[in-house]
Formats: sequence, structure tokens, C-alpha cells
Amino acid sequence: MYVRGDLSLVRFGIVREHDMTPSPVQRSERRGLSIIEGLLALGVLQVSVLAVTFAISAGRTHVREADLAVRAVEAAERLLEEVIAMPYADPDGASALGPESGESPGGFDNADDYHGYTDTVGEAPLHQFDRSVTMSLGSETIAGLGSISGLTVTVSVALQGEPDRTWTMTRFIPEHGR
Repeated sequence: MYVRGDLSLVRFGIVREHDMTPSPVQRSERRGLSIIEGLLALGVLQVSVLAVTFAISAGRTHVREADLAVRAVEAAERLLEEVIAMPYADPDGASALGPESGESPGGFDNADDYHGYTDTVGEAPLHQFDRSVTMSLGSETIAGLGSISGLTVTVSVALQGEPDRTWTMTRFIPEHGR
């Protein structure tokens, strides 16, 4: 093994004298990273951190949107179930869609009283929804049963302040006894 300052190797011609002093290239190899290499590594690190940050941000946005959709669908389902739980036929014998005079929410006596009903539900100010109910009389054809008369109920839920973000649920309620 060559040790610096070992002149016996020079005497036998194994190592030349100028090999004993390191060249400038050899000195720079011993020092570590150059400034350019350090800056390049820093740039790669920045790009990596930025990519991870964008991925986390996108994931949070998707979670927020999914939460919003779940809340809206739950609000629509609650109102739709409330309508479906009401009797189909009006006990007063009225046949027009919508509440009869003197009827108000909480005092509806049949399903069609909800036609035109609107309300606002949710937690202010972030998750408030405007709900509305529309109905139409009609019939559906069901294989093996033929045409069945009934009421088509549509519940729409819109994010308050953003009417373009709407969720809709529709259900057909068959008329009983016919």
C-alpha cells in the first residue's frame, strides 16, 4: 500500500515522484458535493415536496366534496321518506296537488301536500341546503302488472348560494286500492 511520503516506492520505480502530490482533480473529489450538485439536489427536493403537497391538497378537496354529497343525499332522503310515510289519499277527498287551504308543514295530512314545499336545512354557514319537492300524477308500466297510477315525487337539494350544485332523488308512489 502506498503511503504519502514513502520514498522507498519512488526508489524502486513503483510510484513516480509526481504521483505523490495530489492533483487538483483529486483534491476536488475528496471535498464532497459541488455547489451545482447541491443546487440540483435542492431543486429535486423542491419538486418532490411540491408534488406531495398538490396530492394532499387534491385528496382533501375530494374528501370535502364527498362529505358534501353525502350530506346533501341524506337531506334529500330524509324529506323523501317523510313524504312517502304520509298516506297516499287525502282524507278530505281533495285531488289537487299541494296543500289545501289552512294546511302547512307539520300539518300535512297526505303525500301530495308536499308539492311545492321548500325549506333550508344544514349547518350554517358551510353546509346549508335548499330543499324543494315537486310532484306529478301519472302512471308507470311494470312488467307483469301493467300500468299503475301513482304519484312521482322529486326532491331536489341545492347547496345554498350555489344552485348549480344540485342533487335530485325521484320516487314513484303507486296509488293504493286501484
